[in-house]
Amino acid sequence: MRKKVYLAIAAAIVIIGFAFYFYFSIYPEQLEDNIYQQNGYAVHKVEEDTLEFRLDKKWMDVPEGDTKTYNEEVHKGFQSTVYLEKIWNESGSYHFQFNIQHNLKAGSGKFLSQYHITNQGGEVSLVSKGDVIQLYDRHDQVIKPTSGSRGSGPGEIFTSSFDRRVLQSAKEIGLRLRVYEYKKQ
Repeated sequence: MRKKVYLAIAAAIVIIGFAFYFYFSIYPEQLEDNIYQQNGYAVHKVEEDTLEFRLDKKWMDVPEGDTKTYNEEVHKGFQSTVYLEKIWNESGSYHFQFNIQHNLKAGSGKFLSQYHITNQGGEVSLVSKGDVIQLYDRHDQVIKPTSGSRGSGPGEIFTSSFDRRVLQSAKEIGLRLRVYEYKKQ
């Protein structure tokens, strides 16, 4: 009889252990998707801000037709890390690629995003403008990109292209990002 009680207690502990494990260890990609799609989470924008940092001239040391991978952290905050992943020099333009990687918690928190997240009657959409990356010259004037594109992957990848000639006067990079807060419902 005592053996059955110990076996039942051990089984209950194992079941509770597995339940905690699966509840608190959702795969990061699935957790991110659930938050973005507001599947069991309430999400709202807290603020919109421009992160500014100096343009390192070594980043422009990319020969025509080449790509340099940097994976350099340029900002960390709100359970998010922003990386300059790579720059390539092609057709008279430099192309910058950034990626935001998240370290989200299952319960609640804040994160950075390039996207404008909307929920219209249960229909969630992620919209990104083409002006996420901005360059500033020595007079703090915005340098217009020659083109811009966005993408989403593990984390958030976004790129913009700037004419090589105008980059000579560039001093800073600004990333127009949004801060969102989420909470499990």
